[in-house]
Amino acid sequence: FDSDEGKSIGLSYFKERGFTEQTIKTFELGYSLDQWDALLKEAKSKGHREEILEKAGLILKQENKTYDRFRGRVMFPIQNVAGKVIAFGARTLRSDKKQPKYINSPETDVYHKSNILYGIHQARQAIRNEDLCYLVEGYTDVISMHQAGVHNVVASSGTSLTKEQIQLISRYTKNITVLYDGDSAGIKASFRGIDMILEHDLDVHAVVFPDGEDPDSFSRTMTSDAFQDYLKNNARDFLTFKTDILTDGGKQTDPTKKVQVIRDIIESISLIPDGIKRSVYVSACANLLDVEEQVLLSELNKLIIQKQRKDRNQEVYQDVEPVAPVQPPQEKPDIGTLAFPVERECLRLVINYGNEPFDEEMSIGEFILGETESINFENEMIEQTLNLAAQLVHSGTKLEPDKFIGPENPNMSQLVIDLLEMKYFVSEGWEQKHKISTIHESEDLPNAAYSAILRLKRKKLESLIHQNEETLKKSKNQDEQEELMRMHKHLKLMLKEINDELGTVIS
Repeated sequence: FDSDEGKSIGLSYFKERGFTEQTIKTFELGYSLDQWDALLKEAKSKGHREEILEKAGLILKQENKTYDRFRGRVMFPIQNVAGKVIAFGARTLRSDKKQPKYINSPETDVYHKSNILYGIHQARQAIRNEDLCYLVEGYTDVISMHQAGVHNVVASSGTSLTKEQIQLISRYTKNITVLYDGDSAGIKASFRGIDMILEHDLDVHAVVFPDGEDPDSFSRTMTSDAFQDYLKNNARDFLTFKTDILTDGGKQTDPTKKVQVIRDIIESISLIPDGIKRSVYVSACANLLDVEEQVLLSELNKLIIQKQRKDRNQEVYQDVEPVAPVQPPQEKPDIGTLAFPVERECLRLVINYGNEPFDEEMSIGEFILGETESINFENEMIEQTLNLAAQLVHSGTKLEPDKFIGPENPNMSQLVIDLLEMKYFVSEGWEQKHKISTIHESEDLPNAAYSAILRLKRKKLESLIHQNEETLKKSKNQDEQEELMRMHKHLKLMLKEINDELGTVIS
């Protein structure tokens, strides 16, 4: 708007793309004059130092020459969440194949490409209001969709999706819909992005546009209402979407390839931290691919165990069991005393080590709370305390003891105080006296948490087996007896898998 060259070249290009002046101003689109040092001169005249301009990636120095990086290109300012411009994307309008079509600002002190999403400043409020984020690839995809009335959209700026970008979206919503053009090869290459979204416990859907169309082009072929209806009506959950792509719309019937499809999908499901979600998707996968659910569950459990072992990057000390009291005290059984040592052990780890890392992606607290989310605890006060811990984690609050201690709930306060710093240890001099090296639990927290979860699940399974045996003794119906026997066999198999993992010898 400020120069004849800008109006005749830059503004004309944007208007040819169908962008209105309001859209151009909203995204602060512009044009860099086709001169070697127009920006350099203008910036220096306003008091900006040359070394700062170079550090910001706006100018280049080469062979004692200094010139503008983005000369002769239309400009797409990249803003942070607060709306401050921290970098630029720039597109050439020339047909010179020797020149890259797009160039971007280099990494700087304020711009880290993997941490930012194009359009996040304009989209953040709409994402929060709609409780949904549309994820596209390029700048013009975002701008065209925004102009079509879809404001809750951001772009990964042509790079592979990163965990930092996913975490940024998760500040505003737990729901992401990824938009793809009709290139099936490109879609398959992007499956890793969907898996990363699942790993961060976000719900992910996908929309595929017709062949030859992308969000930018397709949004300009119809009205705003029609485009928004298309997005809503064609969004598919990741399971249906991935199955459809891998089986070529159900046309692929080769048994060998079907096996690989099933393995690929189960691998994606295994990444979901939430146990209930995993269970729902396994059931849906069994129906969709006509496979027995138990087969899928067995494969899923193997993958989860393998992943946990790999993440710990060390051998599990399978034969080391924490010292547990022989007899539970009779006093205060309602506030989580040693009547339920396995449940108590899980809570103890959360209280003492909840903020410590389990792996690169989650804390000890997040791991234990995620694994116990669907388990009913026998001790009500332990369950209440874990529920409070889960609420704190979900709200982004650190797990500090004072969050559980207060006059409003004296029973919970006493329970947490009892558990604070109650760690298993040996007396000083014991190692020296017996010449035996020991490992303190704080030196191997992932294993301690993983083992505690396995012991909790073993306890629950043993309880279910006992209940099932009692019911079987009383049953007079043959069909019911057969069903109970099948259940008994299934439970015993699950118990054996856990005992094998714990290194327990079953007599």
